[in-house]
Amino acid sequence: MTGVPVAAGRRPRSSCAQRPGESRVRGSAAWPLWRDNAGVGGIRGAAVFVGRWYELSVLREAWISVGGGQPCWVLAGGEAGIGKTRLVTEFADEVSAEGARVAIGSCPPVAPGLVPFAPVVEVLRELGPSVAQGLARGCAEAIARLLEVELPAGRSGMPGEADRARLLAAVRAVLERKCSGAPLLVVFEDLHWADASTREVLAFLASQPPRGRVMFVGTYRDDQRSEGQRVWSLVDRLSRLGARRLDLPRLRRADLEGLLDGLLGHRPGGTMVDAVLSRSEGSPFLVEELVAAGALSGVLPEGLRNLLLARTMDLPEAARQVVGLAAVAGLAVDDELLEEVWRAAYGPSAALPGALRRAVAAGVLICVAGQRRYAFRHALVREAVYDDMLPVDRSRWHRELACCLARAPAGGQGPGYAARAAWTAHHWLAAGHREQALAACLVAGQAAEQTLAFGEAARHYRVAARLWHELGAGPADASSWTLSQVFEHAAQVSYLPGNPQRAIAEASRAIELSDSGLEPARAGSLHERRGRYRWSAGAPYDETVRDFATAVELVPDGPAPARARVLAAMGQGLMLGHQFGEAIACTEPALTIARAAGAPPEVVAHALSTLGVSRACTGGITEGVRLAEESVRLAARGSRTEELYRARANLSCVLMLEDLPRAALVALEGARAACRDGLASTLRPDRAGA
Repeated sequence: MTGVPVAAGRRPRSSCAQRPGESRVRGSAAWPLWRDNAGVGGIRGAAVFVGRWYELSVLREAWISVGGGQPCWVLAGGEAGIGKTRLVTEFADEVSAEGARVAIGSCPPVAPGLVPFAPVVEVLRELGPSVAQGLARGCAEAIARLLEVELPAGRSGMPGEADRARLLAAVRAVLERKCSGAPLLVVFEDLHWADASTREVLAFLASQPPRGRVMFVGTYRDDQRSEGQRVWSLVDRLSRLGARRLDLPRLRRADLEGLLDGLLGHRPGGTMVDAVLSRSEGSPFLVEELVAAGALSGVLPEGLRNLLLARTMDLPEAARQVVGLAAVAGLAVDDELLEEVWRAAYGPSAALPGALRRAVAAGVLICVAGQRRYAFRHALVREAVYDDMLPVDRSRWHRELACCLARAPAGGQGPGYAARAAWTAHHWLAAGHREQALAACLVAGQAAEQTLAFGEAARHYRVAARLWHELGAGPADASSWTLSQVFEHAAQVSYLPGNPQRAIAEASRAIELSDSGLEPARAGSLHERRGRYRWSAGAPYDETVRDFATAVELVPDGPAPARARVLAAMGQGLMLGHQFGEAIACTEPALTIARAAGAPPEVVAHALSTLGVSRACTGGITEGVRLAEESVRLAARGSRTEELYRARANLSCVLMLEDLPRAALVALEGARAACRDGLASTLRPDRAGA
């Protein structure tokens, strides 16, 4: 089973051969639903575009500047159903006909922020299977993590800060390569549902846009109050970085008359125009729904909810159940998953095709051309259907979806694995099955870590910790986890994207829940990590060093990488406090132990770098330079790029004590290496050096 619920991604822009019950779609699958034959409510084929000529001219103007090599951003905002997707689709059709390349990604509407990088992944996959070809090794690895393809040997462990920084640079590099020939239009739809990782990528692309002929267009609802200030903070941030905002107003009467003419095939009477304008208040989507619901006969449903549900009222029971299942699954659902869930609920003899045909014929669902997915015509319809369902029906479909997704091969580790894990956790939670949800959240957290979605991983771990507390125990099928480990992982994925204060709090909980008597090495390592978090957060120096000292006390003496790490961390803390003699006393044994234990190169490099600075600052400049140079060589062989940049920065600092020109050259080479690696301006300055 490979089908997973997904948000409607790239809306189809051309027709294809019809399957039974399939609507042939032109333009947006969201609004309006263009049909090639007379449909529900008398709507007929009408390739009409009304009321958005100014907005379209703004997009065309921006596209002209892109042709001159000036990347740009345009944000189209407005209430739900106002025609944002229709506008963008019209523009995409135009530039595509001119030979431009178009890639579109959408944010899932169910449990906003649940699936990390969803629109970014869609865009990259639309750009082709070899998007990472020709990239530097580190950037190619970052794209491999994001797309969940096979990683090189030795790079499957917990990623670091530089991996996330390199991912941002890698996405930009891919877009630069793809716009080197034909110009490129990249569309991100439904940004009001964007996850934190996607928002970070978009802000980076706006602050450091790809060089070349590329234009970014984003759409968002400006009435999505339930999502708090997330979309507004993103829109404001992108606007400050140069994005142009387009606010789509409601249709005027003249435009509405043109739309009705296109939908009905004849000029509407003044009475009908007045009635539709009064009820729709100029919302294009509601105009279409009013026409479909009976505007020809003058029988119009009362209330927005009844209007949105009008197409479902006369459906037979089986068709209503299919629509309910689709609403629980999301704005769009793969037909393979739909069939599996339906079969699990009703048995192999259930007449799913007939029920689907009725739902499609009524205009509630469409079969997305060429994508084997069934989608709601608009998110508003899906929301109305979901809200109208009985709680018992919603819970049942959430449970069935979770069961089917959970039956996928464990540890699938392939394209879509992180999304499937996140959806599984969501459906178990929504179904009220807390124990299964807890286990699924742990899986989803680990999957998000591997795709560099640290914010989403932290969210999964926090939900898991809450469920663990409510249940009073961990899940039976996750016996390898302890609650302390959940907080340990949550702390690390909070720290990596730049939230050290939260990381400190979660590391403290991990320490409280650990047993230093049974696991002294692990408890010591937790103190060492909290010390690093405190230093990054600007905590008092004494608190930081106290954590490092506790770590040294707890981790048993002996030739083990853990012992080397805590001694090196203590040495670094003392060096940062200008206690160079004490730093040497800690770092020399750390170096000896690391080499004897066969520790990873970055562990040895860390100790060498600290020792080099400390030696140089106590008069042994030549020895300090030698140690710092060796640190750079070893760090280059390790898997933690951030350690390499620390080693280079420290070598430059040591050289400043005796050879200023060479120190400048080393610093310049480090900056050039960062540019070659795609990391210029992506690593935070508070982590460099020392």
